[in-house]
Amino acid sequence: RLGSAMGLAASTVKVTGDPRMDVIPGHQHKARMMLLEQARRRGLDGTCLVLVAPTWRDGSDASVDPDALARARMGAHPDAVLFVRAHPHSAEIQALADMANVVPLPPAEFPDITPLLGGFDVLVTDYSSIAMDFAPLGRPVVLVAPDLEAYEQCPGLYESYALFSRGT
Repeated sequence: RLGSAMGLAASTVKVTGDPRMDVIPGHQHKARMMLLEQARRRGLDGTCLVLVAPTWRDGSDASVDPDALARARMGAHPDAVLFVRAHPHSAEIQALADMANVVPLPPAEFPDITPLLGGFDVLVTDYSSIAMDFAPLGRPVVLVAPDLEAYEQCPGLYESYALFSRGT
């Protein structure tokens, strides 16, 4: 999938795997236990672990509003715990730390989110390539893209939403 980001034809790319993804299968249980512990520290005890991971926008905010998503997710799934992973360049993480029903995953504490992916039940994102990293787990990926037409023009997608949705 990431070959499309480089403008390469599928016939020229040999798929051999992705070394950074090798950590997921062996770490799923450990990741889940660590995430549940993070939730308990904030007084949350749900068992449906949802990762919200918006992409960073150069010069603007992420399109996923964590506060609105937290309210919606908690209302729809009372057993859900919402973990929010702001992009390392985002200033949103401090605001997230003060929100109820949300567990922030600051990049300073969790520089690589990949080993934790196997611990989540659902991913909510907009245009982040984390959707491609999470997809092999076969778990739900919720794509939230309120400005899809504009984003397709600049900076553009690795792959169309329609094509990604068929592949997962």
